[in-house]
Amino acid sequence: MSKLIKIIIVVGLAVAAGFLLYNYYQPSETISVRLGGGRFQLKIADSSAERIQGLSGVSTLPPNGGMLFAYRYGGQHGIWMKDMKIPLDIVWLDNDRKVIKIVEKADPDLGMEMVYRPETDARYIIELSAGAVAEHAIKLDSVARFRMNMENVE
Repeated sequence: MSKLIKIIIVVGLAVAAGFLLYNYYQPSETISVRLGGGRFQLKIADSSAERIQGLSGVSTLPPNGGMLFAYRYGGQHGIWMKDMKIPLDIVWLDNDRKVIKIVEKADPDLGMEMVYRPETDARYIIELSAGAVAEHAIKLDSVARFRMNMENVE
């Protein structure tokens, strides 16, 4: 087998492996969420790997984009800013999808130094572009509206 063919095969395998890893760690599902005065199209992070990756490395978000972290059970689930490039607004929801905590303009420079947590159990967390909470009048006790199949949530 010629050297060129071997190189082509190796490069092809590397590209395929990279594509598979990228898709494994990138949430592919999205969900429409109404919260406050806004309607958001959010990526779903419902597995451990997706929640760990979160929006790390993302340099921009669409105006009504972001991520919905879903957990099978409520808990004091934390959010850090590891490898974040942009500030975020973070919103925690209880089992009834009511807002129980809000952090506005979480600083990406804090990395893992700061872990944001709710004081009471939350089942969902929403990350939005910084300023979205104020722009869409999202407040404590606001209720998020969305339909989600919880069967596949880890």
